Amino acid sequence: MNINDLVKYNYKSQFLIREVSKSIIFKYGVVKELSLDNSFGERVNFSLVIPNESGFHPCIEFIHWLESEAENSNKSQFLPYAKELAKEGIISILPDAFWSTTPEEFKKNPKLWWKTEYEFDKSLCVKQIINLLRIHDYILSLDDVDKDRIALVGHDFGAMFGAILLNFIKNYKAFVLIAATTNIHHWFKFGSDLSDEGLSLYRKQMSVFDPINYINMISPSPILMQFALDDFYVPKEIAEDFYSRAKHPKELLWYHAKHGMIEQTFDDMKKWILKNI
Repeated sequence: MNINDLVKYNYKSQFLIREVSKSIIFKYGVVKELSLDNSFGERVNFSLVIPNESGFHPCIEFIHWLESEAENSNKSQFLPYAKELAKEGIISILPDAFWSTTPEEFKKNPKLWWKTEYEFDKSLCVKQIINLLRIHDYILSLDDVDKDRIALVGHDFGAMFGAILLNFIKNYKAFVLIAATTNIHHWFKFGSDLSDEGLSLYRKQMSVFDPINYINMISPSPILMQFALDDFYVPKEIAEDFYSRAKHPKELLWYHAKHGMIEQTFDDMKKWILKNI
């Protein structure tokens, strides 16, 4: 099965944008809390950070991580960095994903988003891809965005789905993947009681969504991959394999950290983005 056969998306559909809450003005710009429609009759919430200065702006699409015990397991994760980058004249868009949560929300509904069942998880992935394509197309529709200077930054699941987007989006100027694994089943198998035979079949069925299939599609744009040396979820050998599949120009950075990374990770990300966008 080809991923293009699964993901059916109407690139020409109009955007129905709504204000979710009042805009927040800060020193270098404004944060707008908005939502847009997807093709499933639902809304996708996102933050849009717009710098003060007028003119064409580069743009970064941020896709957050999953950590149910963290307050920033949602579109807020990269917001502090987006606000800092506004000082440099960069627009940022930060959408919620299907795994968006907070500790309070997860306590109320403590269950995984996936079922380790092919049909259910296939639909979950397809919807998420389409939501992210809608976000990207919305950015392309903005008059003040420099369409030749769009970057993507993703952490954890955000990095994995970011890699999948490379099959559909060819105009990323730069790309940063943080603490991502190569195969979708590595994490979708958590919570499963499938037999070894059942898990093998599931792995094969879901392989169309494996980020490793698409990581080389960013070339010739540069890619930065950042990994932790003490990451339970992404062993070093998997990280090295992932990096080996990317084409040049590419850069690999390691950190004495766990899966959530350390502040230096995100400082390096900002510096690298400013250099390459």
